[in-house]
Amino acid sequence: MEENKMNINNATLVKTRFSHLRLVLAIAHHGSVHKAADELHITQPAATRALKELESQLGSALFERSPQGMNLNIYGQHFAEHARVLLNQFNSALEQLNEIRTGSYGHINLAMQLAAAPNLLPLTISKIQRRHLNISLNIQEGSSQKLLNMLMEGHVDMIVGRLVPLPASSPLEQTPLFYDAFSIVCGPRNPLATRTDIELRELLDCKWIYPASTGSQLMGDVATAFKSHGLPLPEPMLEVTSLLTMRKTLQYTDMIGLLVNQAAKEEASQGQLNILPIKFDSVLTPIGITTRAKSELTPAINLVSQLIIDAAGEMLANPGFELVPA
Repeated sequence: MEENKMNINNATLVKTRFSHLRLVLAIAHHGSVHKAADELHITQPAATRALKELESQLGSALFERSPQGMNLNIYGQHFAEHARVLLNQFNSALEQLNEIRTGSYGHINLAMQLAAAPNLLPLTISKIQRRHLNISLNIQEGSSQKLLNMLMEGHVDMIVGRLVPLPASSPLEQTPLFYDAFSIVCGPRNPLATRTDIELRELLDCKWIYPASTGSQLMGDVATAFKSHGLPLPEPMLEVTSLLTMRKTLQYTDMIGLLVNQAAKEEASQGQLNILPIKFDSVLTPIGITTRAKSELTPAINLVSQLIIDAAGEMLANPGFELVPA
């Protein structure tokens, strides 16, 4: 008996169409098969047949008929309640499928480095909000090598930050955005903070903080800048991946740090750090996007990548950032 009942239920489920659900809700709203048929753009006889077909499949009438119109009975009320939920969920699913196709819906695991933190990502997030995109971002920080490994293993979808040299056989792709120079920074209470004239050699005995795993090419460029003054490259006391960690450490110690210009200017404008009067313009670091092969990217990732490119374009057009086009 139980098996037969299950078969009947399955058959009813298969035969019940979304048009049946819409019809019941339309009749309940108008209290009339005729008006419901007009709303659904079908003939009244077709609507009547469809309702009888549904009630036959369910084994119960859904409406009470009276001269005043048609009203849902107890069975119809429960059916209509679930029909409304099913139709809303189905419409929501269709909308999300369309959003996925167009890239306006999705979840992205995005990794960033110290270099990209101050302006590029906030500008991009602002663009996502203004376009009312249903895209959620999970943002992680880390060193270059750690983030590259996470990208290769599929734990993150893209890296926004400093571009590191990749082997020719790498399955990763890079999109350069701009070049940024470096500044030397310290905390407001550091005795160097009020100095207006400092020579690079005075900083050799200072305790330094570098961005973690900055890579041999970049540190080679920094070493060249020191060498041009006849000086060796100072050994770092700390290497950090977090801008907050660097800021707080510099504020509570007499250490000095190396930051890309856009990060240094942002910190200085808020009174968090001071930029020392030493130019490192000869050392430029490339900022960009690193992803897996384009064929593996979802529409949402492609869309966010384009928004990041647009944000970088706005930054390049602003002379206050002093960026160099890639």
